[in-house]
Amino acid sequence: MSISYESHGKITYAPKKDKWEHWVFEVGLNTYLSREQKHLYISGDAQAERVTSDWKININYYRNYDRRSYTQDDTTNTYILSGQWFSGTLVKGLSDH
Repeated sequence: MSISYESHGKITYAPKKDKWEHWVFEVGLNTYLSREQKHLYISGDAQAERVTSDWKININYYRNYDRRSYTQDDTTNTYILSGQWFSGTLVKGLSDH
């Protein structure tokens, strides 16, 4: 077996322009529905993150809604819990790594 390689000059690399400027976005949604238990749960979140040699930025948002109904002796009680959270991180790089 023989393998050969012929060089055609110097190989250069030109990085592509990042049109998103190092930003990454994520969005999520979760649901749960039970007719038998009369339970509805919905949650959603969004995240944005940017990492460069100078900065790390992370922004998070989370929201949920939880409704449960209970029936006892012909009386129905409904409980609703909901919440939202916001968090973020900002870190400045100290060196070129």
